[in-house]
Amino acid sequence: MRRRFLLAILACLPLAACGGSATQAVHAGPAACPGYQTAYGCQAHSPTFGLPPTGPPKLTAPSSVPTVAMYDSVTVSVIPHGAPAVAGYTSGLFPTYRPLLSAFPAAYHVAITPQAIPVYPSLVPRMVCLDVEPKDATPAEAPAWVRGEIRLGLKPCIYSSLKNGMAETARLVANMLGAGWRSKVFLWDADWTGTPHLDAGFDATQWTNHFAGLNLDASTVTRGFLGIKPPPPPLPLCIHHRMSRSACTAAKAKIARARRAESSSNGAYLARDCQLFSQRISWFSGRLKAHPKTRTASRRRALSASRTAYRQRSCAVYKQRAGYFLAVIGRIEAAS
Repeated sequence: MRRRFLLAILACLPLAACGGSATQAVHAGPAACPGYQTAYGCQAHSPTFGLPPTGPPKLTAPSSVPTVAMYDSVTVSVIPHGAPAVAGYTSGLFPTYRPLLSAFPAAYHVAITPQAIPVYPSLVPRMVCLDVEPKDATPAEAPAWVRGEIRLGLKPCIYSSLKNGMAETARLVANMLGAGWRSKVFLWDADWTGTPHLDAGFDATQWTNHFAGLNLDASTVTRGFLGIKPPPPPLPLCIHHRMSRSACTAAKAKIARARRAESSSNGAYLARDCQLFSQRISWFSGRLKAHPKTRTASRRRALSASRTAYRQRSCAVYKQRAGYFLAVIGRIEAAS
């Protein structure tokens, strides 16, 4: 009797094992992240796509072009409420464009296609960006796609990494369009320095892929990139109130002097490379906070040297002067 019982148990063990593996296969399901899994969540970009080249921090030149903040993410829920501009994919693994239209009706919307296929005006009203990066469109596919979008009446946009992909793509597009090609396309580069900026020669720059520690891309974009028309010229001074001719002339003269002083202060600030040292201070401070145990000594020395240079060149003084004269202009215009 005992022998029969042991044989029965041994016979059941393989069946139990098979049953367990079959159950696991049924409940395994699809992968939770169809894109790249990063420390910040599932992303469409590879973790190193927009990273700047190794070496010293990238220092960007100041820009006088009016800009707007724009956000995009494969997770629509992490985009800040009230974002002025948002971007999303029209197709692919993360079709977020249409959900963004509903979630952010008051924002400016930018469409991105991960494939070099036609995008028609019925889907997007003005422009669309081609995503040139690994697993998406290639630089060789961009010229024909750009030509096709122009024929459809849309202004094409190229999105790619500044260090890997953008240069080749822009060269191929320029060869195809010929002279004046730059005015026919938008260029949006990924340059993940961690500091908001707009790279020279581009209409938009994506400066981080984990804004506020979230699975969220943030970009600095020009108003022209979003299709925002420039504001109308200001009305002549003294038009809102009845003022004597002499009082109006005096107000205009004060504003002119304040504008010259503001411009002179800004010029002195830039001539002393204050913007460069300000960016260095921001970069090293951010790295020390994020990685306090990594190369701490060298980064603290660099931070201290940048602060010393900023102080010795009186950068704070010229920055305060520019702000003061800008406030003076505002007060005079409000009163006039």
